[in-house]
Amino acid sequence: WVAMSDWRTDIAIGPTVLEKTAEVHRKLRNSCRFMLGNLHDYNASTDAPPISALRSIDRQALAAVAAFSDRAHAHYERLDTTRLVADSLHLASVELSAGYFDSVRDRLYCAPADSPSRRAAQYVLAHALDTLSL
Repeated sequence: WVAMSDWRTDIAIGPTVLEKTAEVHRKLRNSCRFMLGNLHDYNASTDAPPISALRSIDRQALAAVAAFSDRAHAHYERLDTTRLVADSLHLASVELSAGYFDSVRDRLYCAPADSPSRRAAQYVLAHALDTLSL
């Protein structure tokens, strides 16, 4: 709740504000849980594929994560937690969950554990999780 509040103005609290905060927390938690659940057999030092092996959807997701990282660092420097939370939520629920997760689900669940395609998706998930948990 505090991180979502703009401290430069009066801060409101009430059932609606707390429900919205709980919803944001739930969306972020579910995205992180999905990523963690699919990284159980991934070791970044031995399983990371070469960048050339990534599909275009993987590269697009990495570009979105990199753009988020740049914005997140700027938000931290300005102590703008409101925008940081909003950007984190957008990355987790729109760009990753509604876009990337749906497109790689089959690779993660159906491909052989050591397939290059599955490892590429896991590489993106590991990078996204690491960046999102700044």
